[in-house]
Order: sequence, then structure tokens, then C-alpha cells
Amino acid sequence: MQNGAETDVDCGGSACGACGDTKKCLQSSDCQSKVCTPGTFTCAVPKCNDGAQNGSESDVDCGGTCTVCGFGKKCAIGADCPATGGCSGNKCVPTPVGVWKQLNPANKPSPRQAPGMGYDVSHGYVVLFGGENCGGTHLDDTYTWNGSTWTAVTPTTKPAGRFGAAMAWDTANQRLLMFGGATSPVSYLAELWTWTGSDWSLLSSGGVGPRGWTGFAFDAAHSQAVLYGGYHYFDYDADTQLWNGTGWSSPTSGTPSKRFSHTMVYDAARSRVVMFGGRTEANTQSSALDETWEWTGAFWTKVTPTQSPPARSYQSMAYDPIRQRTVVTCGIGATGPYLTDTWEYDGKTWLKTSNAGPSGPAGGFGNTMVWDGVNRRMLMINGYNQGSCNTTEFEYHTLATTCASDNDCAVGTYCVDAVCCASADCGVCGACNLPASPGTCDVVKNAQDPGTCDGTKSCDGAGLCQ
Repeated sequence: MQNGAETDVDCGGSACGACGDTKKCLQSSDCQSKVCTPGTFTCAVPKCNDGAQNGSESDVDCGGTCTVCGFGKKCAIGADCPATGGCSGNKCVPTPVGVWKQLNPANKPSPRQAPGMGYDVSHGYVVLFGGENCGGTHLDDTYTWNGSTWTAVTPTTKPAGRFGAAMAWDTANQRLLMFGGATSPVSYLAELWTWTGSDWSLLSSGGVGPRGWTGFAFDAAHSQAVLYGGYHYFDYDADTQLWNGTGWSSPTSGTPSKRFSHTMVYDAARSRVVMFGGRTEANTQSSALDETWEWTGAFWTKVTPTQSPPARSYQSMAYDPIRQRTVVTCGIGATGPYLTDTWEYDGKTWLKTSNAGPSGPAGGFGNTMVWDGVNRRMLMINGYNQGSCNTTEFEYHTLATTCASDNDCAVGTYCVDAVCCASADCGVCGACNLPASPGTCDVVKNAQDPGTCDGTKSCDGAGLCQ
């Protein structure tokens, strides 16, 4: 029965729910489609050009069965957004423009796979330790990277040679930690070492089971190093271990399944440890995982991004504290050859970078990547690929990400038009934030260029200020 303030039977008005299509209405709020047709005063069937968000749309007249939404518009899934972007936090965002560059320093460590590598914040350099050469020798050398040069260091005390160790920066005590690794195919370590800037010091050799290829990150919000899973001679771990600076403890909360060759980093912007990938069986490539987990400081939570990288193990992963993104690349997929793709995680979803991959590292086994704070870029050491060990260095950074100054961008790139740009200045009728060429200067046509051609002038069709 239609009564009260209702515009149709049991719908419309201020007290009842909105009416369905073709039902009577007086105003748009009476309709589920948010469109009340003038004249007939009936609720319109949703259309892709009716000026309202309705039907399957994720934003006004876009998404769902309508055309894709532009960047900044709301979305429910990646298909609601342009092919050059994705859906993150229910908003369409552009795909990161990733740039890989191979380095050619005069001196470098000898070829190896799976060294331990971390960034020493206090001393402003990357530290590399050990790894395994192609002859199976486990190395015990230490190198530092200052952003352009490798330097061999000769500490008084040094750990035994190993590969598959993990490093993390201890923000509470301002020191670099290194855990575990293998000294042979059947011998694994439970040692925890710290780098003092000139020497190695053993902090602990027990309290946790020996392992290599483990996930290891420092949770700065809770002043504890977090270790999860790992491998020790055809056995796999599914435990969480916490180091508080003096000893290990194991929380009783639930954990993810057993795994090794996964990667973990600390997301400082969200105070979360992020874990991705790995595999559950040593000789079973198909056991690779595509799972993303986060450690809150007390328990693990499995997250479900709108899209994720394909399953993989032995991948490289590091956190960019300036852009607040976790970057993962390479590894061994669940099927097929080594992977060469690069993805970024913003805490909401993973986005595949637009041009990183073929121009970057040849995927492989035992690659290692860290944040290089000197250059504000990722530094990656290529490991084992197609029967050979490498010490080929690559840098990774992105263009077209938002910025307020050059300090928000990688060294050698510049903040132009509020995005990180490959050039320091795009000139008159030039911009670095155009959709067709994000991160590189392009010509502004048939529009004003704020700051260089505006007011009474405008850039013409040839990009000339008239």
C-alpha cells in the first residue's frame, strides 16, 4: 500500500527505501537509480550517461558495464580503471613507471648468488656479506656500496662463509642485523650477527632453530626483529620468532603455512611487516605462493589485494620509504622460466610497473635487492641465471609519482609539475604530467601551460605559446 510520504508502494519519501526502476517518484532520492525522470515522474533505468552513479557503476557514469573510470575516480575492481592503471583503495591510480638501469662500477664483488645484503642507515651505505659462487664455495667477504663504488672491508671478526642469510636494519639500536644462512647444503645456522660499521659481532647463536631462505624484517613500531619460516635440509618452518634486542621469543598467535624463499620488509608508513611469496616444497616449483601477509606486531593477517603478482619463490623485495611502496621483482614462478616482472604494493593492492622487466635484471635464483638511501633507489645484485653466477648491479626507480620537491624523487630525477620527472625542466609549453607520457617531458597542445604559457596566452596545436 502506498501511504504516508511514499511515492510508490512501500518506497520513496523520507521514511522508506528508494524505489526500483519505473516506480513513481518526486525527486532523485526516491530512486535506486538516483534519477527521477521529469514529466513522467518515474525512476529511470540506469544508463551510462545519466549523471548519477547507479547500476553496476563504480563512479558516476563509469566502471562496471560502462566505460572505464579515469584516474582518481572510484573503482571496485581493476577492470573499472584504464589499462594503464589499477584499482587501489577503491580509487583508480596510474601504473607506476618503473625504470631499471644496469650499473658498471670499476670494482665489484666476485660473481655469487644469495649474499646477505642490507642498508646501514647510520653509515649511509649498503653492506654485502658472503653468498655462494658457482663452484659451490660459501664466501665470507664483506663489501660496502656508497652509491657508486664497492669497497672490500677486512673486519677483525667475521662470520663463517654462508649463503641465503637475511639482513634487516634495527632502528631501535641503530645497527644492521644478519640472521642464519647455510654453510653447506646440509648445514644451516641460527646465528644472529650485527655489523658495527667496521666489524662483525655475534649477538646470539641459539634460541631459535637454524635455517636459511627465511623472511626477516625489523618491526620499528614494536622494536623487534620478526623472523618467519625458512628452510633447513628438506625441512620447512612455519614459526614466528621475535628478537627484542637480547633474546628470542615465539608468539602463540596463529601463523601462515610453512614456507621458505619468501621475502619480508617493514612498511614504515603503515607500521606493518609485509610478507610475500615463497614456496612450500624445495623441489616442487608449482608449490610457489602468491600470498600477501602482514604482521601487526601481535599476529599475522592475510590480505586480499584486488590484484597480486603471480606466485613465485626466491624473489627480491625491498621497501621504498620515500614513496612508501614495497617493490618485488624476479624470482621463480610456479611454472615456466625465471620471472622478470616488477610489482609495487601500496598497502592496498599490487600494481605491475609499466616498463620494468625486459630492460631490467634477467630473472634468476639468489638475486638480492635493498633500498639504497644514498641514491634514493633500489640496488639489486643479480644472482644465478642459466648456469652462471653474476655480480651485475641494477638500480630501480620510478617516474611520474607525486612529489613536492626533488628530495621526494630518486637522485638524478626531478620534481617537475608535481611529479618525479626524468628532466629538470620541461620548458615553455612542456609538461611532465601528461597522461600519454607520464614522467617524461612532452608538448602541451591546445591548452595553457601554468607558469610558462598562461593568462592571456595559450599553447597552440604545435606546442607554441601564442
